[in-house]
Amino acid sequence: MNLKEGIKSLCAGRLQVAILFALVAAVIGLAAWETGGLRGEVFLVSSDGAVLAAPGAEIWIVRASEKKNLAGLITEYERTLATIPVLGSSEETWRRFLLARENSCAEFALPAFRYLGPRTATTTADREGRFSVPLLPGRYIIWASGQAGTNHAEWTEEVHVYWRSYARLASPLCKCSAE
Repeated sequence: MNLKEGIKSLCAGRLQVAILFALVAAVIGLAAWETGGLRGEVFLVSSDGAVLAAPGAEIWIVRASEKKNLAGLITEYERTLATIPVLGSSEETWRRFLLARENSCAEFALPAFRYLGPRTATTTADREGRFSVPLLPGRYIIWASGQAGTNHAEWTEEVHVYWRSYARLASPLCKCSAE
């Protein structure tokens, strides 16, 4: 074997090692990417301090942006509450207003879903109110809707997902008695 053939043989061996190294790196990178995402829990703290999980809560996750963010969602909620008519100052009118505001979860859901638009991911909380969703890194809005104890509630939070992130949805945007 002459020098030229030896160099070709050495280069071919290095190329094979480089290809093998690239494949191993790609597999490790893909495995790391697939194990990333968002985990969390949905619960409510009652007036007596008890922690009430929201088993079966529906979780919607939407990618946030400058135009679609939590502040805009809260503004939409307040706009919805402002559309509840209050005419006059009679006791019956105020009673209806307060009842409508208390039940604003149902009235807010449709405008919120319109604002949020297409979902990036959906899931359902387990019986302990926990959830897990594989997501790419980025900023997301989480919307959860479910029952915790005797209350129906709607939770929302904006989160930054890096590799593995955790969200605790404990303060509902609105809640009302489910009974």
